Amino acid sequence: MRLDRFKNDPTEMRGKYSIIENRNGGRIVHNGDPIDDFFVIKLKDINAEAGLLAYAASARANGDAELADDVQRLSQQAGINHLYSKIPD
Repeated sequence: MRLDRFKNDPTEMRGKYSIIENRNGGRIVHNGDPIDDFFVIKLKDINAEAGLLAYAASARANGDAELADDVQRLSQQAGINHLYSKIPD
């Protein structure tokens, strides 16, 4: 399977998802433009637990133990631990 962003027109480089930013009362939509590029991982993705654990380890190594703890806790609900775990599509 390939990421949508690499299947589409290479000049577009957009993926499958957009993000709506809810912080600060805003409803800003991010479509993956270069300035706010992103990669979405759904917790039910069978690969999510490993990805979140790696992110937590990096956060801890970069001095943010609080974020690392939160992400590590979230990883316990991800991947094969998720009730609706599935292979990404």
